[in-house]
Parts: sequence; C-alpha cells; structure tokens
Amino acid sequence: MVWLAWRNQFAALAGASYIPHIVMAWKTEPEYTTAQYVDIGMLFLIAALTSILADHERAQRHKVEENARQLTEECPVAEVF
Repeated sequence: MVWLAWRNQFAALAGASYIPHIVMAWKTEPEYTTAQYVDIGMLFLIAALTSILADHERAQRHKVEENARQLTEECPVAEVF
C-alpha cells in the first residue's frame, strides 16, 4: 500500500471533501458527474506518484550524503577547496 506523504495528504483530503458536492450538485448530469469522479481519481493517483518519487529522491539524497561523509572521514586530505 502506498502511504501518502503528509504534504500530499492535503490533495487527498481536498478530493475526498469534494465528493459530497459532486453527489448533491451534479446528480442531474451523470456525464459530468462521471468526469468529476475521474478527476478525483487522477488527483489521488498524481498525489501518490508524487509521494513515491519524493520518497525515492529523499532516499537517494541520503545515500549520497552518507557516501560523501564516509569518503571525507576516510580521506580528509582529498577535501574540496
């Protein structure tokens, strides 16, 4: 299961809070209602994908920073001027 990062939970909350509006306001136009549900699904998908990419980037940055720290400890003479 994909856990949304806290920054993207706002997007999920916004989409979920819009569902009652769709049900009440657009029940007379089923085609538009369907399009609104698809929009909410896309919002959830984009939020989840953004979270996955942000987590991957954070892990990669942590790995690079750890490698740089280890290299600095092992070879202090080779520090960048």
